[in-house]
Amino acid sequence: NAIFEPLWNNEYVDRVEIKLFEKNTPESRINFYDKVGALRDVGQNHVLQMLALIAMEDPGGITSNKIREAREKVLGQIVPYSRKVENYAYRSQYNGYREIDPAYKNSETETYFRVKLNIKNKRWDRVPFIIESGKGLNESRVEINIVFKDKISSVCQINEVCRYNNKIRINIQPEEKISLCFWTKKPGLSFELEQRDLAFNFSEDNLPVTDAYEKVLYDCIHGDSTLFTSTEEVLREWGIIEKICADWKNVPLEHYDLGMNPDDLKILEEKI
Repeated sequence: NAIFEPLWNNEYVDRVEIKLFEKNTPESRINFYDKVGALRDVGQNHVLQMLALIAMEDPGGITSNKIREAREKVLGQIVPYSRKVENYAYRSQYNGYREIDPAYKNSETETYFRVKLNIKNKRWDRVPFIIESGKGLNESRVEINIVFKDKISSVCQINEVCRYNNKIRINIQPEEKISLCFWTKKPGLSFELEQRDLAFNFSEDNLPVTDAYEKVLYDCIHGDSTLFTSTEEVLREWGIIEKICADWKNVPLEHYDLGMNPDDLKILEEKI
């Protein structure tokens, strides 16, 4: 994209946030879930695949092999953002998880994680990629935010402050929407700024939206493997996840309230 591609790098991007929030809890599959936790359950696959698609280089074509190779390459360049695990990874469990069954009364399984990663290449080095997911929240939401850096100066600054980050938000669930968040002057005589969105929303245009599993099954029948993770990608992803799991074994597991607002989880940003 001629508008955004020149900005898609560490000179202009402040951070990238990938969020997968779920209202549901894992009681129905607790025997499996307690052995893996949130990071292995969705971080290893769904979240890292979204990261790879956002961060990969131009694959040079839309064939499945080219796209999967581009994803695998960028996955191989991912490292923790800090040497100290407490500075790049945080894990928590919702209150009530241990009461699901007496067998899990001492469980140390995380139901929420927040991890800060770095991509060691020319385009992205030192741009925090913050991946985050949790269960038992008050809503289900999947989104990717590309937050751009503050400008040094601005004609719209107020009280000598110009911290009005532009942001591209890609909403995946519950709505399919892409929006550009920017700041504009409020109508009227006073000089006040407000955040507005320039957006494209599939639902508002009454366009048919295919269910995710419909698309996967359709591609499988037609032999299109683009959306399917290659063996090389899987190995890269597990290498990233197992490094985190090994590092945070000695970090105390914290807790949050069941039904917590995902936006309130911002208080956890200070943890990393």
